[in-house]
Amino acid sequence: MRKILVVFLVASLVVMIFAPTAMAQDELVEPGITPDSPFYFLKQWVEEIQLMCTFRAENKIEFLNRFAEKRLAEAQKMIEKGKMDLAEKCLNRYEKHLNKTQGISEKLGDEEVYMKVVEATSKHMRILNGLLKKVPARAEDSIKQAVEVSQTGYEKAEEAVQNKIQVQEQDEDEKNEIRIEQQTRIQLEECVKECEEECEQIQKHAQEWVKEQTKKQDGK
Repeated sequence: MRKILVVFLVASLVVMIFAPTAMAQDELVEPGITPDSPFYFLKQWVEEIQLMCTFRAENKIEFLNRFAEKRLAEAQKMIEKGKMDLAEKCLNRYEKHLNKTQGISEKLGDEEVYMKVVEATSKHMRILNGLLKKVPARAEDSIKQAVEVSQTGYEKAEEAVQNKIQVQEQDEDEKNEIRIEQQTRIQLEECVKECEEECEQIQKHAQEWVKEQTKKQDGK
């Protein structure tokens, strides 16, 4: 048992360390080890280690989105086996993953991250609505709760994206206004300078004319 545990952890850590890009890009469609397995706790350990060893917020969100999808896949598997208690636990873990994702994305405030959350939660809602048709009546509340959490996450992320777009548009409008003001000020400064130069020329000519008239009167 101990040897199996060590091999499992080492293999998981090797994959995590040396293939982070592939893990971030691969879409998990199989649940892997399910909650009814005696080795399920190893899977949870590895996921916790992955999060602990991931420092960039964007990568944490990618991991959490994948973990959330795993929980949905596990829930579906448990529903198929008729193990509703374990399915409900999977859905509870799904909600925790999604809440963590929302918290990190709100702190980060990045538009691309919000878009990833929108895409993930949109997919989750489709999966959950599909599960809702398969579960018995007593398990519907858990599915509906998960749908509600996913819907809330989707709406918050979508609203954040729209707000970001509006802020960007406002910033662009403000930049355009500042640019126009700067151009107008430059043009006014140029006009004032030209007027000053013309006034100097007029004043110079006037002084010369006065001198000439004075000389003529002195000559008489």
